[in-house]
Amino acid sequence: MTIEPLGAVSPIHMIGESHSLVFNNLLFRAEERTFLCRTRFLATLKAADYLAGGNLDTGYAEALIAEGILDAELRPAFLHAEPSAAFLAGAPMLAPPMVLFAGDLDLHGLFRQLGNAYDFVLPDDPHFGIDAAKQSMAHADIHAHIAACLAPFLDAVRMLQGVGFSRMMIHCLPPRTPDAQAASNWTGGAIIDAPIRAKLTLLANRLLADFCAETAIPFIDTWPELTEAGLLRPEFELDGCHVNRASALVSLDKIAATLRDRTANIANPIRYGHAARQAERHAPSEAHPEYPLRWAQTGLVHDQLGADALARLSAGLTFDRTGNPQARPDWVGRPRAGQPGITLAEPAGTWLTHAARIFSQGQAAALLHAGSRRDLTVASARPIRYAANATATPLPAPPGTRRAIVMLSATDRLTFTTSEGTPVAPPPTGHGTLIVYDPERLHVEVNAGTEDIDLIELAITPRLSGQPFRVTWAGHCDWPADPFLYSVADMKAAPEFPEAIFRERSRR
Repeated sequence: MTIEPLGAVSPIHMIGESHSLVFNNLLFRAEERTFLCRTRFLATLKAADYLAGGNLDTGYAEALIAEGILDAELRPAFLHAEPSAAFLAGAPMLAPPMVLFAGDLDLHGLFRQLGNAYDFVLPDDPHFGIDAAKQSMAHADIHAHIAACLAPFLDAVRMLQGVGFSRMMIHCLPPRTPDAQAASNWTGGAIIDAPIRAKLTLLANRLLADFCAETAIPFIDTWPELTEAGLLRPEFELDGCHVNRASALVSLDKIAATLRDRTANIANPIRYGHAARQAERHAPSEAHPEYPLRWAQTGLVHDQLGADALARLSAGLTFDRTGNPQARPDWVGRPRAGQPGITLAEPAGTWLTHAARIFSQGQAAALLHAGSRRDLTVASARPIRYAANATATPLPAPPGTRRAIVMLSATDRLTFTTSEGTPVAPPPTGHGTLIVYDPERLHVEVNAGTEDIDLIELAITPRLSGQPFRVTWAGHCDWPADPFLYSVADMKAAPEFPEAIFRERSRR
């Protein structure tokens, strides 16, 4: 027998009612990454039943345990797994991608209750209107009923988000078939006009979308692609209730894009704690004893770089990249499309070599390491230009990391506040200043102004034992989600990465 390895796949968990089944065992490839859909069908669990007494429904919790999402103590498994598990499995230790399906069982129960004798006015109705021959219902009453049904499911999602599940998505409820006879197979034989079914479903989807917007959870909305005049297009019809596998491809395109572009909170904090403990001890600079004192007091240090260092860091930069060429699912980063008014320079290898030399020794190293008892390294160094009208807020930072800015332009466009939002007097932001700050204590924002500004932004992480001090150009990305295992394909670094995947064993 000949065994041919086909490579590893990244699982996506489809969890919930029967609309998850169309994805079962689907293997697909998106931008050089292979995904496998794993479905956990919860046949009888309504949205209204996800919580019982403030706890997850027993069946739901058991399903998450069976999928390896929760451990036996109902903790997020990815946060409490054996530290060496990622190294042995060859996969980063991240919150699992989960696409959640709920609410349609509740709606079908409502369809049966209402029958075909009632109608209501849907605000911002795109297509349907109201049938004057039917008995009118108050929109507020219908809205309140559906909201009450969905509330336990949404509270359960909040609970999961609160303990670290940062890669959840909620899938929309599917569009309704125009065929009332086919739909009656799922409503106990009751014939209910398509506009009524569609309006009730749209109302539920609006509630789900509003919740997703409030909690920054992606909402997978396929209605624009699957509908015509607000009803299911015939090429996506399956059985009067469900949509077919062709519709799944529409969903998967949106899901894969979400995994690549919505990565702000995916870093594993437990792994960063391991990284900080395993980094070699760093001796404080004897030449700059004031830096650790300032760091301890304010979480911020700054000083002027020497003329030679500044000249090397300013040389040869062409700000012409508008997107994020390195966006990927295992890095905390900006979307592939980038942000309006923000351009990057792709530094040459010589620039990275100079940067590694500058930041690893002398005054710059003392600033980067101020107050740190462990060796640090630069996970991302990006020369960046903010146009006069551009604004930006840094992405969230894992514990034990820090940020730095090299001012290539003098500016008054930077605002410093504490993590509680209290304004802080800014340090000097003149040409050549290196500013290092603790993102857990301070937030720095770029405001709109009258002139462009050029900066070098640094993301600084613990340096794992045995690894060199390295400066990486990671596009518009900041941190690997798992500091022990992550992709560096097509990234530049000095010294270079020996392979396209960085992989280091994590010890207890």
